[in-house]
Amino acid sequence: MPGPELPALELTGEERLALETLVRRRAAGQQLVLRGRIILAAADGVNQSTTAARLGTTINTVRYWRRRWLGLRDVPFEELDVAERLADAPRSGTPARITADQVCRIVPWRARRLRTRRGRSASGPGERWQRKS
Repeated sequence: MPGPELPALELTGEERLALETLVRRRAAGQQLVLRGRIILAAADGVNQSTTAARLGTTINTVRYWRRRWLGLRDVPFEELDVAERLADAPRSGTPARITADQVCRIVPWRARRLRTRRGRSASGPGERWQRKS
């Protein structure tokens, strides 16, 4: 039994051109390319299950991005371009207080400190495999 009829997803010429450019761009992230392909398939009239199978994703992913695109139809294209429409939504919760750079500095420092506490050299585990003369 077929599911309910989906609302039409029509693209303007400008939107289609921007999506096709995004999908072909070598430097575009894989997530954006997949999302762009989902929207282009929906605009071409391909059903959701076929789109999911062709693109190697789940039907829930196809549904989510189709709904999200339709939800942003009222926002003018000049205000929100294709990449912004397909970008991740802001995450809930408080933002991280420690930057990735700080984490990269803390982890080696902590590992050295733990090694010296256990009576090992602070230079690392490779030292014990070196030949002593």
